[in-house]
Amino acid sequence: MQPDRERVLYEGRSARSGMWIRVTTRWCVVGEDHYPVAELTLVGSARGERDLFRARKAAGLVVVLAVLVVAAVAIRSGRTREIWTALGVTVAATAAVTALPGALGRFLRRTYQIWAIYRGAHVLLFDTADQEQYGQVARALIRARELTLG
Repeated sequence: MQPDRERVLYEGRSARSGMWIRVTTRWCVVGEDHYPVAELTLVGSARGERDLFRARKAAGLVVVLAVLVVAAVAIRSGRTREIWTALGVTVAATAAVTALPGALGRFLRRTYQIWAIYRGAHVLLFDTADQEQYGQVARALIRARELTLG
C-alpha cells in the first residue's frame, strides 16, 4: 500500500495581520509554527475584540463627525442664508451622513479568529477581518480534521 500524499487545502496570508497560514491534510502551519492536525483539539471560532484605537479608522470617523458638526453650526447660526453657502453645507452634510454608517462599521468591526487546543495550550491559529477568508480557512481545517481523523 502506497502512503497517502499530503494535499494543500488552503494557503495564504491573513487579510488583517499578514500572517502566513497553510492547511494541509496533515499540518496546520501558522507563520513559523507547525501543528499536526491530528493533535489539534476543540478547534473553534471566536470574534476578536474591537480595536478602538486604529488611527486610520478613527480619523475617518472624526472627519465625518466634524463635517456634521460644522454643518449643524452653520445652519443654526444662520450662515446658510446665501445660496452658495447653503448648497455647500447641504452637499457636505449629505456626504457625511451617507458616509457615517460605513465609517462606524469599519470602526466597530471585530476580527474572525480560529482557536484550538494544542498539547494543553490554547493557540490562535488564524485571525482576519475578511469573513470570506475566515470561511475558507475554517472549511480547510474541517476537511483536514475529517481526512486525518477519519
